[in-house]
Amino acid sequence: MLRIFLTGDNHIGLKYANYEQGDVLSKYRLDALRNMIQTANSLECDIFAITGDLFHSRRGLGKQIVTEVVNILADFEEQVIVLPGNHDYYTGHLENGESKDIWDHFETAISTKENILLLTEYRPYDLCLRDEHIVIYPAFCQTKHSSPGENNLGWIREQDIQPDQTYRIGMAHGAIEGQTIDREGSYFLMSQKELDDIPVDVWLIGHTHVPFPTLDTDTYQAGGRIFNAGTHVQTDISCNTEGNGFVIELEGGDGQKQVRAKRYISGPVRFYRKEIYIPAGESLSIALTREFEPIKNDSVVDVVLSGSVSEEDYQARQQIVDDALSRFLDTKYIDDTALTPIITEERIKREYPETSFSAQLLLKLLDNPKEAQLVYDLLKKCQ
Repeated sequence: MLRIFLTGDNHIGLKYANYEQGDVLSKYRLDALRNMIQTANSLECDIFAITGDLFHSRRGLGKQIVTEVVNILADFEEQVIVLPGNHDYYTGHLENGESKDIWDHFETAISTKENILLLTEYRPYDLCLRDEHIVIYPAFCQTKHSSPGENNLGWIREQDIQPDQTYRIGMAHGAIEGQTIDREGSYFLMSQKELDDIPVDVWLIGHTHVPFPTLDTDTYQAGGRIFNAGTHVQTDISCNTEGNGFVIELEGGDGQKQVRAKRYISGPVRFYRKEIYIPAGESLSIALTREFEPIKNDSVVDVVLSGSVSEEDYQARQQIVDDALSRFLDTKYIDDTALTPIITEERIKREYPETSFSAQLLLKLLDNPKEAQLVYDLLKKCQ
């Protein structure tokens, strides 16, 4: 049997420049990688596979962070396999006047680490781990974008891959048709049929930050042959995932291997945007407490408020919101432009002529604050 811990799209070095706790958020990505290595060791995995975008960029990260990543990976007790993605694509040489990129530093750092393999050639890589013969077929990236409809699978299709006792693993970075938005086909787009037609035992894919397939975390399940772990830590509000990896087991003799897997939750932090409507007359503090109650402290929470509150709450809204958010790691965005003071007789007379239809209607509805607010909002839209 072969057991693989799959991760990818780790984006080490991602900077959260718009957040006060940006350095903490960046460190979480390193800490989560370290935790995955420890988990993979405890599960006695044979391979720790990274399917591209280990780093957020080819440049600007510095030798120190690359060395730290290598030291983290070197703590894995068996074989680490790293595939360059489209953010950290591998060119293999320096162009005129070009400074060293992360892979120059990475290759120097792993030269003394026997268990880390960087896939930089389009060829089969033969490995022997715990008396098992394994062949890796890499489709790594040499550019950030592809020409429309092109990917890096061509050389693998040309291989004469025959089912036998060898574990044959395809690793690729790119969008998968039907799973990833790639309207222009510029992210090494692959179809599921294209992957299915190549008779490897399993495909380990990177690029899409949301994991697929959908699997439980407690038990191993049959999950097909194509696995995309998604990012290991949620990157921002647009990426709705808690941070994931997969633990994949392959077993079998000659012919098709049995493949089963389970999901591993790796992300220590979540990003949320809470759109909160405050019914007329409800306490702003109570409403926020109710909405935030299920969210863990290690979260980044943005807030969009609408509805109506008492004049007192409205005047103190910034402090009330700040107090409610204070237990969370960070926040970037607070929008209260659609929050208004509750409708009162004084406000109606201030905004509408006393004899107007609008004023008379609203005054009659004051005994029912919710209806009054609804009508007021409609009148404002019609102005």
